[in-house]
Amino acid sequence: MNFGQAIEALKNGKKVKRKTWGGHWQLFKYPSCKQGNEDGYNTSFSFLNGLILATLKDHGGCAPAQAYQADILAEDWEVVE
Repeated sequence: MNFGQAIEALKNGKKVKRKTWGGHWQLFKYPSCKQGNEDGYNTSFSFLNGLILATLKDHGGCAPAQAYQADILAEDWEVVE
């Protein structure tokens, strides 16, 4: 798949990745985050317009997805089952 097809797959609720990646991307329509701080206070926030998160390989957590030029031009995108 190309990048445009990968974005359409995300919009349709699929998880996608590049062939060489260990992790994947997933679109969350109304994601929120809650985090406890060392001082005992909790912080929370929401993204109302959706957010594509990258799930990192080897249970490395997640981060907002960042498409690089190589990702945008790549033809090796695939749907993760």
